Amino acid sequence: MKQLKCTSCGASLHVQEGQKTVKCEYCGAENRLEEPTVINAETVNVYVGSEGLVLNQAEHSDEIAGGEEPSQEAQEQTAKPPKSKARTLTIKIAITAVFAAMSFGLYLLGKFCKLPFLFPSFLDLQFSELPALIVGYALGPVYGAAVIVVKCLLKMPMTSTGFVGELTDIVLGLLLVLPASILYRFKRNLKGAILGALLGSFFMIGGAILLNRFVSIPFYLKTFFDGNWDILLGMLKGLFPKINQQNFYRYYLWCSVLPFNFLRCLVMCLLTFGVYKRLSKLIHRITM
Repeated sequence: MKQLKCTSCGASLHVQEGQKTVKCEYCGAENRLEEPTVINAETVNVYVGSEGLVLNQAEHSDEIAGGEEPSQEAQEQTAKPPKSKARTLTIKIAITAVFAAMSFGLYLLGKFCKLPFLFPSFLDLQFSELPALIVGYALGPVYGAAVIVVKCLLKMPMTSTGFVGELTDIVLGLLLVLPASILYRFKRNLKGAILGALLGSFFMIGGAILLNRFVSIPFYLKTFFDGNWDILLGMLKGLFPKINQQNFYRYYLWCSVLPFNFLRCLVMCLLTFGVYKRLSKLIHRITM
């Protein structure tokens, strides 16, 4: 068995003699193998990936060509056994915890990010689902979902919404992360990532409209405003002077909730595509 490195994430590949393609068990990238090549009586599998031709002994090719032995450090690195499943799971849980803390930090930061000239002042422009989306792509949907849940559990002691806001955030976060990461798990390329992000955004925006219409607003209106529409309408009068009880949902859902969540999804997806490749390589090096 030859051991190579994935051209996408750098993880070790275990290749049987005679194989022509091998799929990375960490990132799912397909690595195409060519016929074995002989260099100084050493058989070296050449494979083609996103970064061109790579040799399974590329790190030591100069020493081989010169007839020198690889260094002891290189030999130890090559012979290093893979991490056990239990240790890999522990590392993945630790990574998930770190990203959940980052997600919570982004949530706190969002408390200071508002666009009152575009959206109601009680809508915080926060992008706390970003770390969950990255983890969902890198480690899988279960870990991405865990980031969402842990972040919202950390929020609960500070709740001012009777936990309804936190539960709504869990549902919306899962609606974004799960469809995106599940689709990407089966189609691990740029097209799959984009389609996953679009699908997750569609579910999240649709979920936000439905939850605001049938859960959040009715609950807040009854619990916090004692059924008094005037207080709620007063919060939106500055943006929508013609708003009233009859047309409230038309203004609020289609002119606030929809564009607000569209903006959030757009920013989070663009940031994910901007940082994912580097972060995923780091994550796979740590977990492999």
